[in-house]
Amino acid sequence: MEKLSKILIIILLIIVVAGAGFVFFYVTTIGFPIQKSDVFIPTISEENASTYKASCTELNISQVFENPKSLIGTKVKVKGELLQKQENFDNTTFIHLKVPDLYPNPYIVVTYSSKIPYNEGDSLDIYGVYDYPVLIGKDETSRITVPSIKGAYIEKV
Repeated sequence: MEKLSKILIIILLIIVVAGAGFVFFYVTTIGFPIQKSDVFIPTISEENASTYKASCTELNISQVFENPKSLIGTKVKVKGELLQKQENFDNTTFIHLKVPDLYPNPYIVVTYSSKIPYNEGDSLDIYGVYDYPVLIGKDETSRITVPSIKGAYIEKV
């Protein structure tokens, strides 16, 4: 029985490591699976962009430092450099945005419900809803907590 337990633990570890990139979508909280609507909001069309952009306020960096959860649900605008993007099979995109004024970790994670035509190094304005801070990093020693935004409209500057 003890040998079987060790084998099951090893198999579980292999599954967790192999599926680390997809764990985000399959994580459960209190027994409820995370839905796509929990991570993404609908994109805003070009026709509605000016109205949506006007409803967003510049991300208050000092408030992010003081109390990162206080802005949750607020429509914000943030400018930064596209550091990395991950386009997924369901046409969604995860973006790591580098924002110079954030210290010590100048990164924001942006979820976007469609693909984007922009490349790493592009300067972007992102409009969306401020969301819960997320943990990024490959292992426990390199993990950091960063702000996140559910993107609704993105434009290259």
